[in-house]
Amino acid sequence: IASSPPGADIWENASKVATTPLVLHINQGDTRSFTAKKTGYRDQSFTVSWNDGGQTVMIDLVPTGGGSGIAHLMAITPGFLDFGMANNLTFYISKETSPGSISWNATASQPWITVTPSSGSGNDLVTVSVDRTGLSGKYEETITIQSTAGTIQYPIIVDTHVA
Repeated sequence: IASSPPGADIWENASKVATTPLVLHINQGDTRSFTAKKTGYRDQSFTVSWNDGGQTVMIDLVPTGGGSGIAHLMAITPGFLDFGMANNLTFYISKETSPGSISWNATASQPWITVTPSSGSGNDLVTVSVDRTGLSGKYEETITIQSTAGTIQYPIIVDTHVA
């Protein structure tokens, strides 16, 4: 779970769980409800459900003194991409709240990583391709997703020695 701005306290029921950014493990079949709290921002309630591939949840906090009053929430599924022997994998960007829309742009950390489409809005299926030419070893890279809900560093793993 990440927040924009970072440093939001995450509460479940009457207990503080942690401060963003954080990794949260949820048991299969579970759905949990949380509230993000940060001084100077409106509290933002959200739910997280178990997902087989994991997901990254981004919470866009709205200042108490103004703003649209719309807190955007974006989820990316699965939580990371491990290419193994594949050259193309997909992830899904979903808008978790309404009204309003989420616009996003994606940039790869290396020129041998291609993201298609590189921008969108709302719910989108994104394909990531890697060109393994000249690569040797294991690479842990990122795709930076900048959106109206904040910025996420989405991890990808490429291992050229996988048999």
